[in-house]
Amino acid sequence: MTPEEICTYINAQTACMLAEMYGMVADNEQRLHRGESMAWMKEDFVSLAEKYCLTHNQIISQIQATH
Repeated sequence: MTPEEICTYINAQTACMLAEMYGMVADNEQRLHRGESMAWMKEDFVSLAEKYCLTHNQIISQIQATH
């Protein structure tokens, strides 16, 4: 991939991760208003970066792979 394609891929992955994250936040908010326990915990949110290949090391690896 070209550097531009990698940037586009990272941006797309970020948008997907944020969409999922905001859905998780909304789910937790609904549960909070109903007096229920949270469906998503800190670990679930933290794991999203790895799921979408957006940890620091994963991004650096993607960038280095183009050189």
